[in-house]
Amino acid sequence: MKKICVLILSGLLVFTGCGTNYKAELKEAYRNGGYDAAINYYDRVKDSVDYDEAYELLDTISELEFGIALSNDDFDSIGETVSYETDYYEDYTSKLEVTDKEITDGKLFLTVKNTGDKTVSYFKYDIFFYDADGNNIDSDWGNSSKTLKPDAQCTEDTYVDVPDDAEKYSVEIVDVTIE
Repeated sequence: MKKICVLILSGLLVFTGCGTNYKAELKEAYRNGGYDAAINYYDRVKDSVDYDEAYELLDTISELEFGIALSNDDFDSIGETVSYETDYYEDYTSKLEVTDKEITDGKLFLTVKNTGDKTVSYFKYDIFFYDADGNNIDSDWGNSSKTLKPDAQCTEDTYVDVPDDAEKYSVEIVDVTIE
């Protein structure tokens, strides 16, 4: 009788995946392939773990990539993240300057200069459209993962849906990742 119980118990351990150390495997994925590899690993295993372990994996990614530990208050419900800002990123957005912008045939050409002293590996920008009275009538966004060293600049181009009644537009840098 004891042999049967042990076999059944060991079968359950293998079946439920109790022997898998998801956090260690996630860290290994990050070491080998960075942020994208860690996110890909998380996407593959998130349905195999409970909410607490999924949260812990996201927290691990956040700590590895950004040095930020999340709290349970950062999540409204499973899979839904509350947006938050940190001084680390907030301060560096001011170091990226939009030096030129033009929309031609539905395509935005945007030149951005890094006026800071750190290398930028990613930035996101929002585009706001205004009517003749200056009212915001629509918005769009774009991003770049080009490496932008201090005092360097790059030109991005992206297609945007320009509203017919748009008279003006503005562009704001809203998120930056530095190396």
